[in-house]
Amino acid sequence: MNNEQVGARMVNPMYVKGEIENPIYRVYFDVDGAQYEWRLESCQSVHDALQWANQDGRPYYLYVETYDTSDLTLIQLAAPGETGL
Repeated sequence: MNNEQVGARMVNPMYVKGEIENPIYRVYFDVDGAQYEWRLESCQSVHDALQWANQDGRPYYLYVETYDTSDLTLIQLAAPGETGL
């Protein structure tokens, strides 16, 4: 993919207030109509979360936790059927 296809552009890093080095991830598995939700609190990177989620081949959704003001918000990082994970 090229820059235009994904809307890539340079940014000014001065607008960032901070970074979370080891965020908390959520993994949601859908199995036979039931949903199983897991919270991963000790991942060193998104690669750890992906490796854990991929270990048994079930489809999953992967999110990272963040807060919007005081409300917990989930940002989707991966969904079933995506390639390159």
